[in-house]
Amino acid sequence: MSVSGISYATVAQINDQASNEATGTANLARIYEFGVAASQVIDNLLKITFVPLIATRYYSLFGSQVGAWTIDLDMPMMSLTSVTLPDSTALTVNTDIRGWPRTGGPILELRSLSSAVTLRTSSGTLDNDVTVTGVWGWHNDYTNAWVSSGDAVLTTDLTTSITTVKVTDADGVGGDGISPRFSPGNMIQIENEWMAITATDSASATNTLTVVRGVRGSTAATHVATTAISVFKPEAAIVRACQVIANFNYSRRGQTDRITFDTSRTTGLNMDIPPEAMDILDSYQFLQIGSA
Repeated sequence: MSVSGISYATVAQINDQASNEATGTANLARIYEFGVAASQVIDNLLKITFVPLIATRYYSLFGSQVGAWTIDLDMPMMSLTSVTLPDSTALTVNTDIRGWPRTGGPILELRSLSSAVTLRTSSGTLDNDVTVTGVWGWHNDYTNAWVSSGDAVLTTDLTTSITTVKVTDADGVGGDGISPRFSPGNMIQIENEWMAITATDSASATNTLTVVRGVRGSTAATHVATTAISVFKPEAAIVRACQVIANFNYSRRGQTDRITFDTSRTTGLNMDIPPEAMDILDSYQFLQIGSA
């Protein structure tokens, strides 16, 4: 489950926790790579993602997850967009169906709001899937997870192919009061498009973000100058786990021997997970909520 160039902890956050802060373009680029790899380790271990993913998933009427009035989701969801029954009936979100729980965390189940709206309607063919589209992933407070950067697209309109975004102050204080407002690993939102920041140039004459366009199921679009930019903030515990894993492995880069602890794990991505990070991730093990 790739996080598409996004790191749960940005380069600035990882570097801030390092015993010796890295400097220079090449070293900062390596930190970014270790942050992305650490994020992939977290996703692979927990079998879910902690950054939003726009996707469609299918739930068969022949399976155990679809009941008459409920659907047990196999992946937590941050926001529900649409539900279509096998007979092509499109349900209206929050009128015919809604996510549960309604507040206090991601959606784990869909519930019909009327006994007249049964989810087990057959299409009359063997293709009897309920189609569910939404923003998938885990965040305890997705409504407030997108934070104003305090910045906007500067001067030049963005076409769908441009991969640099000029801003006012790349390393200024963000809308959450934290500096820098942009760092490699961030996922940003401009209107309905999501982008992954892979590099920043904070020189006063440049102030440019290098980005991957249309990530995580979103679509690259045209944006006019002055359009506001928001930044996605993963859960603090996941950020910390990523910092610890990335820093530990970055500090040992080039060494061929493995470091082991009584409670450590070595992952298939050739990264060690120190005990502090393991403790954090173990607390999320309950999120593995079944499979389709």
